[in-house]
Amino acid sequence: MAPPGFYEPVPRGLEIRIGERLRELRERSGRGVEAPPREP
Repeated sequence: MAPPGFYEPVPRGLEIRIGERLRELRERSGRGVEAPPREP
């Protein structure tokens, strides 16, 4: 069985940025790369 699907943003407004961040996090997760510290 396939894993459950989660939020998939549509390409408009702020959702573009959300989609880019999700894609970046998925890539890091797949490669096992540690995320750099985020600025406050």
